Amino acid sequence: MNTKRIALILAIAALVLCLCSCGGVKIEYDQDNGSYTAKNGKVYLRAPSSYEPVAYDSEKAYGSLTVGIGEFELFTMTNAPVEGDWLTTAERDVLYAEGASLPALQDFGTDRVLICREGEKIHAIHTITDSAEIEALIGLYLEGESIAYPARVAKESLRLRFASKENPHLYYRLTYLEYSSDVIVYGTDENGAETETNYGKYFLYDRDEGRCVPVGDVIHKYVE
Repeated sequence: MNTKRIALILAIAALVLCLCSCGGVKIEYDQDNGSYTAKNGKVYLRAPSSYEPVAYDSEKAYGSLTVGIGEFELFTMTNAPVEGDWLTTAERDVLYAEGASLPALQDFGTDRVLICREGEKIHAIHTITDSAEIEALIGLYLEGESIAYPARVAKESLRLRFASKENPHLYYRLTYLEYSSDVIVYGTDENGAETETNYGKYFLYDRDEGRCVPVGDVIHKYVE
């Protein structure tokens, strides 16, 4: 077999392998209406960044997502309730099919909270499993007063992953921020008098919602 024929066979094999790895479902983003539509007509929505996949098979692409001139591989999320309804990119952006339920934090069924530090990899430094403590933490975030994001660098920034058996394919993510000194907000009251409010050092933050809520030392004790 001559060299040219061998090179041609190898090129065809590489092309087939590439096509297989990319999967068959093609989804395109329409900037005019903000929709993600597959070639078969199925419509997807993009989840806020507070949602991320628990796991996915990075060796088997389900399809691809085209956004402008960019193309991204899509993977099915492990333990998703319906095959093909829950997809993720390698960057952990989540797409879910129109009609699928995206649970809010209060409806997530959280039974554990993973406190994670980010570096080259994300790893859990502690897992909270006490139901009363989890309920208190969620209550502090949902019911607490939200303040403007502090305009200084946090001493500690961790990823909190809320996990549940009810939604085994998803994490709900918040950012834990810890500052070296108390965050004090200055303002004026209804009479024009100056006010000074101390919100402490410890906060939970959701970038998409813009909520930054003081939570006391509930998390601090696990990262000392």
